[in-house]
Amino acid sequence: MGKIYVSNYSCRKKEILENALKVQISMSKPDGFAVHVNWKRVAPQWNGLLGPHKRGEIDDEEYTRRYERDYLYRYRDEIVNEMNWLVRKAAGHDIVLFCWCGQDKFCHRFILQRFLNENGFVVERL
Repeated sequence: MGKIYVSNYSCRKKEILENALKVQISMSKPDGFAVHVNWKRVAPQWNGLLGPHKRGEIDDEEYTRRYERDYLYRYRDEIVNEMNWLVRKAAGHDIVLFCWCGQDKFCHRFILQRFLNENGFVVERL
């Protein structure tokens, strides 16, 4: 089995990306960035979460609480099943879950990483 990573669209690790299953975990992606799978279920919505966070209406702690409650644990079984499907689809290759946020910026991908790690997967930062 390959490894599972979270990263952002600016990642340039060619030795990993060349054969990896590239998965979009954001509502949009950069023009010309090729992905194999768009996994929007785990992408935070602008109106419900991203907008309020960007406008300073909710802090990182509240964002984390809402994302975990409203996205991850609400759909836990489906998300775990979908992640298992991604692992099967990758057929032994690495998987990289991509979003827009900067490499070390607060981001839903790190919350998703923790959730997946707590639910039987080994997910690393790339």
